[in-house]
Amino acid sequence: METRQQVEESIKYCRLSAKNLRSAAQTVQNAQAKNAFEESARKIEDCIQQCQTALNQL
Repeated sequence: METRQQVEESIKYCRLSAKNLRSAAQTVQNAQAKNAFEESARKIEDCIQQCQTALNQL
């Protein structure tokens, strides 16, 4: 598998993970857990941005 394709596939899975974490945040009652899930989703989205920037440099 080509590097670009590998990274694009990884980005796809990361987007799904961030979406799942946001969904989990909406279902929990505990505010601390909710905040942790939301923060984790934001960190994944930051990683996605970094990967997209790197892809643009290929």
